[in-house]
Amino acid sequence: MKKNVTCPLLFITTKSDRVCPPDMVKKMAEKYNAEYRLYDGCHHFFSNTSWRDIAEGINSFITKL
Repeated sequence: MKKNVTCPLLFITTKSDRVCPPDMVKKMAEKYNAEYRLYDGCHHFFSNTSWRDIAEGINSFITKL
């Protein structure tokens, strides 16, 4: 049985995230050959002022599938 991930993946993180630091998230994205995006803010990105940029980035990833 093949257990590889075959669907497109998007890994997002924020510059001040201490729960999922950007370097860790970037390594995971590279491992899965996935798209990686780094935004301003902290772990609770929907409380950031840049939440719209993050939401638009997620939406653009989904709509281009």
